[in-house]
Amino acid sequence: ENRLKMCRNAIRSALALAGSKYRPKLKETELYARGVGHYLVLPRRDGGNRFLILAKGPLSIRKTRFQNIAEEISGDNPDNLKFHKLGILPRNEKVFRDYLPLHEDAFSGPSYVRKNGLLWVQPYYAVITQHVRESSHPGPGVTIREYCSMILPRFSTQEHENDVANGWIVVNLKKTSMDYVLREGDTVSKMGHYHEKPILDLPLQIIHEDEGLVVVNKPPSWPVHSAGGFRMNSLHNILYKTIGYHKLRTVHRLDRMTSGVLIIPKNQKVASEIGKCFISDQTYKQYVALVHGKFPAGKFLHDSPLETYNLTQTVKRPFTKNGGKVSASTYFELIAYDESSDQSLVSCQPLTGRTHQLRLHLSELGHPIVYDTIYGSTSMQNTPLQEPFTDFSDDDEIKEEDFIHDIYHTENTDPHRDMLEKRFRFDPNCAFCTGENHRHDETEPMFICLHSYRYKVNGYEFVAELPHWAKSFQPQIEQQNIL
Repeated sequence: ENRLKMCRNAIRSALALAGSKYRPKLKETELYARGVGHYLVLPRRDGGNRFLILAKGPLSIRKTRFQNIAEEISGDNPDNLKFHKLGILPRNEKVFRDYLPLHEDAFSGPSYVRKNGLLWVQPYYAVITQHVRESSHPGPGVTIREYCSMILPRFSTQEHENDVANGWIVVNLKKTSMDYVLREGDTVSKMGHYHEKPILDLPLQIIHEDEGLVVVNKPPSWPVHSAGGFRMNSLHNILYKTIGYHKLRTVHRLDRMTSGVLIIPKNQKVASEIGKCFISDQTYKQYVALVHGKFPAGKFLHDSPLETYNLTQTVKRPFTKNGGKVSASTYFELIAYDESSDQSLVSCQPLTGRTHQLRLHLSELGHPIVYDTIYGSTSMQNTPLQEPFTDFSDDDEIKEEDFIHDIYHTENTDPHRDMLEKRFRFDPNCAFCTGENHRHDETEPMFICLHSYRYKVNGYEFVAELPHWAKSFQPQIEQQNIL
């Protein structure tokens, strides 16, 4: 018992030095392995070593994200439940947070790899969580078996059963069964060897920057923040890893496959000021879209309430919980029509900011956006940019010049580095590593022809350079003087 106590104290001391309880800056002397991140080597009494891998990113500043755990602890007293939600941590979450070696600058580890015109992330181990709500897909009322088949369709039922049995998929931090029925407020966590989807390897143009703002021309295929199959391959995390921007705020979003002006506040004060402008519709937004067919001439208002939007070609999500409609208005104006391709370049000015508003309105008008296959486009992208690349374990396939390391990357000569790198980049139990599954769908479009061109907000005006698919219309654009 005394020996166990001594071991625990030693580990806690090591974790404290690594950053548990406080958040120091990373130092150049800390060990770093490519594809793993910063790590510590802890000697064992038998002469061997244990390796402590530092966390890959900052946790949420919210106290508890496990609603149903808080309810279990609170019992039947609603005041206790309120108290817990205001800041008392469940014991297992408190232990998890208190002794996690977390650095503010530790969003390191997997590096970016350039291959075949795409930007990939080295595979890594991580825990992904999803909170079960009525507004989320698939929502409460489904079993873990049904949940896994909908959320993780690329994996077999046998793989799901193995993960549940081994505790790699848990509910509310507890082992579960395939027949467990999810409730409102449950949290599903999955530990896995993650192969993120790739994004287009395009330069990131910074349009404007000051003390409170950074405004970028978001490349198409880049999600704004972590979601779905994208975590490190997202705009916020790329800005964090490659430039060092901390705690960026979100006041508006662009769809992953949309390009153009994106305004990102650096602090809460600016986020609040600009956010109020978006909420009160005190913004001017102009988009450019390439659509199928000959669009009507002239400028007109399309005022059409919306009820649902598409997640995929078959899955829809309502705008409201009761299934009602929300108002949506957009001004459209034809810029030019190309008879040879039967496509039109259109100026779009949304007066409201609904999810997929422009995509839905243009589809309603019978002119879906080019490559927007979930809203009626029949065009398919057939480009070498989408050749798959999966073999991260082959040293001959990945050259040093293919890597984009984050700004916290440091080299070291630790003899354990090669072993750690090989262990993390290939997992024999991972279906993506073994080639049984492929993370990248070659038929999935990497972008749609929709571009956020101009934003006016809070005294600012930002304009993004036109994308390649619109530049062939440059003479007509200059002649029409619409943009």
